[in-house]
Amino acid sequence: MSGRGTADTLFDRVCDLIVVAGSNMPMNRTGLSKRWDCTQRNVSYVIGHAKRTYGVKVTSVVDEARISGYHLSSPGVLDPVAVAARHRRRRRKAKQ
Repeated sequence: MSGRGTADTLFDRVCDLIVVAGSNMPMNRTGLSKRWDCTQRNVSYVIGHAKRTYGVKVTSVVDEARISGYHLSSPGVLDPVAVAARHRRRRRKAKQ
């Protein structure tokens, strides 16, 4: 496989974005780039793709401790429960 991302990787990252942004500990662009082992520019692309393709809306928020992160405003056409279940299955499979 080449070093370029695949459609499957892109969809996995969109799903991960929904799970992370919908959690109590949202991550910022730097945190997501480390989590996905990619550049911050690529994180911007994933967020844009999620918005254009699936209608996902994330907003940048700053909490009381002045820590910024993305918060899920709308999962768009994707079901957050199904995305979370898929996400758990894939992470469990990757650990094996």
